[in-house]
Amino acid sequence: MPKKPSSDLFDLIGSLSRNEKIYFRRFAKRHADHSDNNYIRLFDQVDKLSTYDEKKMIRGGFPANQLPRTKNYLNKIILDALQQYHASNKVETILKNQLDQIQILYEKGLFLQTRKLVRKTKKLAMAYDEFPVLLEALKWEIRLYGNDLNIKRIERINTEQKKIIDKFNEFLEMETLSNIMFGIYRSEGYTRKKSVINKAKEIIRHPKLQGREQDLTSFLGKYHYNMIFGLFHYITGNFHESLKYRVRKVAIFDEQPKYIAEYFQRYWQSIFEACNIISLLYREDDFNRMKDKASRIISSQGKSITRENKMLIEYFLFTHELQFENHAGRFDTAVQIIRSKSHLANKVAHMLAKGDRINFLNQMARAYFGIGDYGLSLKWTNDILSHSDHDIPAHTRNMAIMLKILNLFELGHMDTLESTLRSSLDYFTKQKSTYKVEYALIRLFQSLLTAPPGKEQTRLLQQARDQLIQLRLEPNQFMFFHDLDITAWIDAKITQQPFAKLALEKASSLQKRA
Repeated sequence: MPKKPSSDLFDLIGSLSRNEKIYFRRFAKRHADHSDNNYIRLFDQVDKLSTYDEKKMIRGGFPANQLPRTKNYLNKIILDALQQYHASNKVETILKNQLDQIQILYEKGLFLQTRKLVRKTKKLAMAYDEFPVLLEALKWEIRLYGNDLNIKRIERINTEQKKIIDKFNEFLEMETLSNIMFGIYRSEGYTRKKSVINKAKEIIRHPKLQGREQDLTSFLGKYHYNMIFGLFHYITGNFHESLKYRVRKVAIFDEQPKYIAEYFQRYWQSIFEACNIISLLYREDDFNRMKDKASRIISSQGKSITRENKMLIEYFLFTHELQFENHAGRFDTAVQIIRSKSHLANKVAHMLAKGDRINFLNQMARAYFGIGDYGLSLKWTNDILSHSDHDIPAHTRNMAIMLKILNLFELGHMDTLESTLRSSLDYFTKQKSTYKVEYALIRLFQSLLTAPPGKEQTRLLQQARDQLIQLRLEPNQFMFFHDLDITAWIDAKITQQPFAKLALEKASSLQKRA
């Protein structure tokens, strides 16, 4: 079977901004001799393609047997050009280049210049907590002293080295704990599993997390500290506490703006993480302020913002706005947002984590269910459930299962509903968790399948409603109702009113109390 042609070059050229393309052409002309003109010609030809097509490239004058080598070389030239183009934008890159320059100056015997550059590199690395570079700079100090390395200098360097290593170890511990907590968050979302909650609590009991944020010595140490506690309180359902840490994570950037450019993606992601919690708490004014902050950073970064970051920020603005409208019960508005902005999802699809793509499907399923388009809502829930368990946070999968059951009931697909109820019951039983709300709803729909329409079905709905109201008061069970106001749906069935109307009324009441 012939090997499928690689589209790597096409994808790379497609990702370039206008300024990057201009820079590449200048770079290529500056570094290429006459025989290299083919590479520039291939670049221009690929740049014109709307979809990848090697046959067009061959017809454009590139022999099939030479095309793979030509593509590989062009790919290398583009990466070389991008490396130079972005060399002055990131402190990490600047420091790496300075270490290379230190090596060159030393090998040429220009020791005075080497010392000057080592001092300059240390100063910049210290300002940005670049601990590995600081340790490398100390090695250069030892080498530069040579035979003049006396005990006093050794003690000074050892003391400095110990401080750097202590700070570096502190940062690594915080980063490791943060990554573990994030892994739990991505796997579970907010959870009712005691084993997961206990694992999260075990992280929080780590000695490094018993002090205050102010006790930490590095910027990224403080960043991870707030990340850990923000995630912990989200996982365990304490959204008010989670919000405090997520807002604080944004604030540490605002207090030290130099870190915004260096860790720009972490900054805007922190803003959207705060938006996520704010929408769960129905705080519309706070949500709009944080959303405006995210919008402003696109213009404030000017030309330094990459096209990819700009597209991702625009996409997350769209999905968080969609999520807020769903939480607010404004499903008509949510669907209008989907119809006007869903093209953004296609633009950034290749850059999104699976969890982010699934969250978008979840928001669409909720919006279309809200307006009564059960067929389209069912399509999106089926798309979610077609993914592996490893790709979907447990609470998102659980919600998709319940939403599928609701859609099947509304559509009158009773045979499929019956089998779905059986498989769903098996699934929740295997999870070994306290899914009381899900069990109550499955029993309700199993009863509705055999109950005659009219008074008996109304009695079953009222009975289920009373049980759900009690469950909403239980620890960990209330979190189910944040994603879907199932009691509003039951009230709609009992009173024969539109679900969207009742969901909006309840959400509006919660907003007033927020």
